[in-house]
Amino acid sequence: MSKKENSGAELSPLERLKSYSVRGLSKELRKKWEEEQTNHEVVLIYRYINGISLNGREYLLDEENKELKFDNKEQALNFLSDGGVEAKDEEELEEYGIYFEIEEEVT
Repeated sequence: MSKKENSGAELSPLERLKSYSVRGLSKELRKKWEEEQTNHEVVLIYRYINGISLNGREYLLDEENKELKFDNKEQALNFLSDGGVEAKDEEELEEYGIYFEIEEEVT
């Protein structure tokens, strides 16, 4: 029994789902459970080199020169806002030549 169960706190639907045997789930629920276990969407920020879409993309990088990844678009927009980009949505970002790419990250 988990600590949450001992403390009397109610488990989230995902935690309850994980606590049951995957074997007894319907095919649809099993597929959804497997997807949640392996896939996670991340948001990348990029611009086209020299502002020309025929050129390659330049991605925002972290301190280790790896693509900077965000959990959702709101988080990415907040990061850009903190850096001085005054855009409220993706459409306004395009005026700056900045775009989002959604990528599935397998964990």
